[in-house]
Amino acid sequence: MKSFKKTLRRIGFIVLIILAAVGVGFFGGIPLPKPTKKEDTIEMIVEMEESVKDDEIVSDYFNQE
Repeated sequence: MKSFKKTLRRIGFIVLIILAAVGVGFFGGIPLPKPTKKEDTIEMIVEMEESVKDDEIVSDYFNQE
């Protein structure tokens, strides 16, 4: 009787595995959640005006040699 119960449990387990495999085959797996990280689509472009003083300081520094 023990071996019959053991065999019956194994057959039931195998049937459950087969049903799960068939279900995944028909309906696909569990959908993965999309990442919640949002990317900024708006880009801000900031341009600074170059001052004449900065250019003069740099050119004076290199012209000293």
